[in-house]
Amino acid sequence: QLRYPDRPRNAETLLVDPVSRDLYIVTKQEEAVLVYRAAYPQPRDRVLTMEDCGPIALSGVVGGDVSPDGSAILLKTYAALYLVRREPGERLDAALRRGGFERLPYTPEPQGEAVAWAPDGSAYYTLSEEREGTPAVLYRYARLEAPAGGSPGQSSP
Repeated sequence: QLRYPDRPRNAETLLVDPVSRDLYIVTKQEEAVLVYRAAYPQPRDRVLTMEDCGPIALSGVVGGDVSPDGSAILLKTYAALYLVRREPGERLDAALRRGGFERLPYTPEPQGEAVAWAPDGSAYYTLSEEREGTPAVLYRYARLEAPAGGSPGQSSP
């Protein structure tokens, strides 16, 4: 169980750092969204108050994921998808605060709130909720830069 250190927040993005196993929550509604961290190991027998890691230069974040090797972070808004590259040894929240958000190819969806890396890091996927009779479509985009030990692909939904 997690608790914010200040007050309840509207958040839809939970990130798990595959390197440190820390949990991160990115809020949704602030002009510059906030990042909160629950350091590993998270206790199972009590409520953990998360660390406030500060704001980042995005708003309206509705989804996100960390690449399997931990080197890249995806953050999604309703209108755009962003990549943040992470330096070796850098904490995930530090990479997000540093910025350098690269806009990635993305086909906006009726209510697209989901994004995830492929298990091998070679691509990412987006998915919308069904809305007003429009069925959800799973889009696949090849990773534009090479994941660790791989080769880059071309982007195509």
